[in-house]
Amino acid sequence: MMNKTQPKALTGDGKTIHPGDGIVPILKEIAGKKLIVVGTGFYITRYGLFLTACHVLDDMHNEKGELISRGFVVHLGANNKVHFRQILCFHRYKNSDLAIGQAENYARKLPNKPLMNLRGTLTGVLPQIGSKLVTYAYPENRTLDFSDKANLNEIKGNYFTGKLLRYVPVPEDPMMPCGYLETTIEIRSGARVVLYLLKMVRS
Repeated sequence: MMNKTQPKALTGDGKTIHPGDGIVPILKEIAGKKLIVVGTGFYITRYGLFLTACHVLDDMHNEKGELISRGFVVHLGANNKVHFRQILCFHRYKNSDLAIGQAENYARKLPNKPLMNLRGTLTGVLPQIGSKLVTYAYPENRTLDFSDKANLNEIKGNYFTGKLLRYVPVPEDPMMPCGYLETTIEIRSGARVVLYLLKMVRS
């Protein structure tokens, strides 16, 4: 049970929801029916367009940008039904570590019923220095092995909190191509994702 002090995700009208409805683990197929979580992203449209860090998808494409291995995002459907939506294509931004990907927007068994997901409410408003920040991600998950039906495959997500230390509009490091926010949020492998406020909308 979620207590009053624990972070939570909300819809635009204030209803509590599971953050996995809009914040998704990104998985890479490594062999047969085995998948590993390589990062976290979040939906930006209601039909499977998502945003993530570009390096999350690096091992899935060649120098031409063509996909060379299968990747998936996880979609939580009605009645706790889980769909693995294959990544069809993505676009990487040249001057930042960002990529926009497109996941399949229908279940293959139901091609006439597109999957509709929650999407984030994005804003350009900067929080005040010292503000509490909350993100949700899927770090350090075990390999999912679907070759053995006896396996109980789980993907675990968690909240991570911290404070905003400062905003750096002009990078101090020449390797940084653009401004950034510096926070105290702990970053673990598989949990790198653009700062995202836990508020979503149904549309």
